[in-house]
Amino acid sequence: MVVLLAIILVVVLSVGANVLTPTPAGRVSVLLLGTDAREDSSGPARTDTMILVTADPATNKVVIISIPRDLWVPIPGHGYNRINTANFFGDIERPGKGPRLAEQVVADNFGVPVQHYIRVRFSGFVEVIDTLGGVTIEVPRDLEDARYPTADYGYQYIFIPAGVQHMDGETALIYARSRHGTSDFDRARRQQQVLLAAYKEINSPLNWPRFPLLFATFLSATESDMSGAEMLGVGRLIRSAGRENIKTFVVDQRYTQPYITPQGAAVLLPRWDKIRPDLVALFQ
Repeated sequence: MVVLLAIILVVVLSVGANVLTPTPAGRVSVLLLGTDAREDSSGPARTDTMILVTADPATNKVVIISIPRDLWVPIPGHGYNRINTANFFGDIERPGKGPRLAEQVVADNFGVPVQHYIRVRFSGFVEVIDTLGGVTIEVPRDLEDARYPTADYGYQYIFIPAGVQHMDGETALIYARSRHGTSDFDRARRQQQVLLAAYKEINSPLNWPRFPLLFATFLSATESDMSGAEMLGVGRLIRSAGRENIKTFVVDQRYTQPYITPQGAAVLLPRWDKIRPDLVALFQ
C-alpha cells in the first residue's frame, strides 16, 4: 500500500547517487500508486491510494501530496471520473499503460510534471515493516473499525487506542488502510504519519545493517519505471533535504466540495482556486 510505496523512497536515504534527471524546472516527481487489487486477483485495478512525492534539488525541499481517490477529474479518453480510475482505464487500454495515464492525469490537474511511478499491492508491506523493526506512531485518537477487510473477503473488528504505539507490520497496515468509522482524509494523514515514522526509523544507525534486505524486498514487491539505481537517487535527494524541509499536503475537505453525479455517485469536486495557490506556496 501507500506506506510501502513511501518507505521505498525513505529506505534508501543513506545510500546511492543522484542518477535522476530533474525536469527543466529542476523538480523530480514520483507518483506512488497503491492498488485495491486482492493478492489473488489479476488484471486492471483502481488505485486505492495516490501520493505525489516531489523534490527540488535547487531549493532542497520535498513536498508529499496525498490525493483523494474520489476526486472528480477528466480522464483522457474517458470523460470525467474518479481520479483512482485512471490506472484502471489505462491498463484496460493496454496492459502497463495504467501508471502512465495516472501520471498524466495528476500532472494535467495539479500542474506538476510527473516523471516516474511506483505501483504496489498490499503484499510485502508487513514483512517490510517487521524487517525495519516496526514504526512508532503517536495515534491522535482511538481508531475503531468494525468492517476492516480481511484476505478471505470478510471483515474483522479492529481497535487501536490513542497514544504512542510501536506498531509491527500488521498493525501499521491496519492503521494506514482502515477507512470505516473515519474519513479518507483522516486515512491520508495516517498514511503520512507512517511514512514519516518510517523515515525516522530508516535514519537510525541501528537500522543501517538492514538496508540490503529491505531494498531487496522493495524491489521484489513493486512495479516501477525506475531502476534500483534511480530509486537510490530519489532516496538520496530526499535525505539531503532533511526532515525539516519535508512538507506534507492533504487534499482534504478544505480543498474539495462533495458532489453527487447524475448517475448517483458520491465524489469530490476539486477547488483548484484553493489547491493551486497553497501548492505554489509549499514549493517556494
